[in-house]
Amino acid sequence: MKRKPLLVLLALLSAGAAAEPLGRLFFTPEQRVSADGLRAAASVGTTQRLDGLLTRSSGKATLWVNGQAQHGGRAALGIPGPARDRARLAIDGGPAVLLRVGESIDAVTREKNDVVAPDTIRKSH
Repeated sequence: MKRKPLLVLLALLSAGAAAEPLGRLFFTPEQRVSADGLRAAASVGTTQRLDGLLTRSSGKATLWVNGQAQHGGRAALGIPGPARDRARLAIDGGPAVLLRVGESIDAVTREKNDVVAPDTIRKSH
């Protein structure tokens, strides 16, 4: 006799669950979309910075972007021909941008910024 109320309760719960999935609780659909967009933007970031570049005579190279090392061939990493201090970075699926080591670019505005002002460092022969 005690099983009947339990079975009815389970039947009601399973019918309600099949009608509409709960998803995330405590948020409206608009709040969930906004939170997902903010989370995606925070994980990608808006600035790409070329921190360093190491090329080997074998053709392999290491490129540091935003502090993360990337390993591969010069062409695969976007390092042009004889350049030793430049690389092309693809920004948010758009066209690649040529950056020098120390430069950064804002993915939204496409504005380049240099850590060191131009012409402040000069090579001595």
